[in-house]
Amino acid sequence: CASQLCEPAYSQRAASLRRQSALTARFFPMSSDCLDDYHAAPPSPLLALVGMPHLHGALQAAAAAAEPKPRVLSFASDGAYVEAQPVPSGEAANLVLKPGWLHKHTHCIAGAAALIASWDDSTSATGVAAQIGAIRNASGRSRLLLVLVQASGEASPAPPSEERIAALRRACDLEPRSLLVVSADGPPPSLDAASLARGVKVLLEAAAAYYRDEARRARPPKATAPQLAARHHTKRAVFAELSHEPVLAQRHWQLAAEQLRELARLAAGSGAEADVASSVPLHEVKRVAELAVRRICAHGMTAPQGAAAASRHAEVFDVFRRHVRLFQPLAQQPPPVDARGAAAAGHVHSGWMGKQHRWFAKLLEESDAPAVAAAAAGGGSAAEGSAHFAEPGFYYQAAASCALQRRRFAEVLSGLDAAAAGAAAAEAAPSYGAVAAVLGVPAEVNAELDTRAVIELLTRAYERFKRARAPRMIYFLAAQMA
Repeated sequence: CASQLCEPAYSQRAASLRRQSALTARFFPMSSDCLDDYHAAPPSPLLALVGMPHLHGALQAAAAAAEPKPRVLSFASDGAYVEAQPVPSGEAANLVLKPGWLHKHTHCIAGAAALIASWDDSTSATGVAAQIGAIRNASGRSRLLLVLVQASGEASPAPPSEERIAALRRACDLEPRSLLVVSADGPPPSLDAASLARGVKVLLEAAAAYYRDEARRARPPKATAPQLAARHHTKRAVFAELSHEPVLAQRHWQLAAEQLRELARLAAGSGAEADVASSVPLHEVKRVAELAVRRICAHGMTAPQGAAAASRHAEVFDVFRRHVRLFQPLAQQPPPVDARGAAAAGHVHSGWMGKQHRWFAKLLEESDAPAVAAAAAGGGSAAEGSAHFAEPGFYYQAAASCALQRRRFAEVLSGLDAAAAGAAAAEAAPSYGAVAAVLGVPAEVNAELDTRAVIELLTRAYERFKRARAPRMIYFLAAQMA
């Protein structure tokens, strides 16, 4: 967006998460179609403030203290707001989620927009209505709020008459609760705490109503294609999170994951089944499946303490194990390619599989370790239930194994004849580079960088198992690093 993004709490949290590991920024770059930014901070409704920018800072501070904490876009005028609106994208039937859709609804299209305008005897209702109309035409179905700021520094400020307010509301086609009149001390004008809290509350309620309306508009597809069903449930889940309905969001994430598993199963099949899934790129299935599984796991790990928490934690481990086991053999999609293409696909796939283990390890580190360990010991089947599944070091070691496999693919790619490599890379690099960017993994073929990633991940696993006093794993990891 061309706007100034005013979101201190969100930005600080996102920056903190990005600074957790230099390895993440160095080895896992993101493209515009990568969905990793959605996990940088809890999903938040998006608000827009238009006009009188000197008041936005106070409103922004009041919004940061609200629950849920929204993100706030700041625009000096309605013209700036109109220019910042995204261009509608076309339909993409062979994709689960259209490019840029998630970014559009979390960073560009506000659930509720407030036009802040000064109010006195000379205020023109026609001019205010024109500004509201411009914002309405640009934002489509976003909820609108008109905040009239009346200066209170005069000797005897006259309150606005009911007739003028009613005429202005009719001219702007607004509901009664969508028009607020507040007093500001000045100069410069400043709003009191009550007015700030009132404005933020109305904006949040309007945004929640917008996201619920958008969820209802996302009707189930008439076709039976799994990618369309997965798209429907993904949209419903995102809108439920933005409207602060975690239970509903979890249900739709689970339904989306089921459809994505079916797509992956079809892609791994042969004959007619493979033909059905061939129109959907395998990396697209991976991209959205990672989003769904990460959200399911994040919701499960935030369960309250008690028997329900143990059950949900056990479900998290089961969901993640099913996820990695399903996609582990799916490095590329039929038909088969040449040796270089197979190595390039394995290089990207190994990086993506390592990425899955890394984010799950970080999720466990941020969770309540005793409760999670108890759930891991009691969850799943009798053969699989074990407390070591709750140890983040277990997943760091698995990520290191994926990085080691990635290094082997890099050595294969680097060991080809220079002339043949140049000719083949010219054809294969653009496609696999784009796939890597969408999946949030590096496309660069560099065995040295992969070796550094192996050592760093093994070191993290070593530190975790040393803290857990597991001597056999400590010796095993030390041998691997050597």
